Amino acid sequence: MAKTMPQVRYPIGPAAETPGYDGSRVHVGGVFIFLLCFAITMAVIFLATWGFERRLVGPVRPQDRAQPKEPLPLPQPLQPSPGHPALPWQDLAALRQRQQRELRLGAPAAADHGPHLPIDKAIDELLNSGVLNRPWKNPATQPYMRPADEKPALPSVENRT
Repeated sequence: MAKTMPQVRYPIGPAAETPGYDGSRVHVGGVFIFLLCFAITMAVIFLATWGFERRLVGPVRPQDRAQPKEPLPLPQPLQPSPGHPALPWQDLAALRQRQQRELRLGAPAAADHGPHLPIDKAIDELLNSGVLNRPWKNPATQPYMRPADEKPALPSVENRT
């Protein structure tokens, strides 16, 4: 004698609306039908597009493929330019040496500027000048004043309340 599971009967009506009890069944068959139809539609669209493209392009012929007539040249290494006998890395190294020398020793005086101080001396002068110890004052600004000869079409914005 085999035991069978008792069938559970879900209440219908006001008894099904008691708090904490959900008597509805979730039906997910519609979701699976949608996914199946979606996959079939995508496959049909893909095949139609593929066939349409093949019909437009036609068969691939050997003469349609690009063939190099001679072997491709190897990339040329960087070389100095005519009239400039240095490689880029040599130019950069010379630039860095010149900048470091100017920072350490100072640069010659330019016509439109004063003499360039060595960086150590400039930092010492700045620290000893006391400029960095002064309290900060916010710059004072004046409110906008309309010129006397200008007559606005509308009343002034600053006079509105």
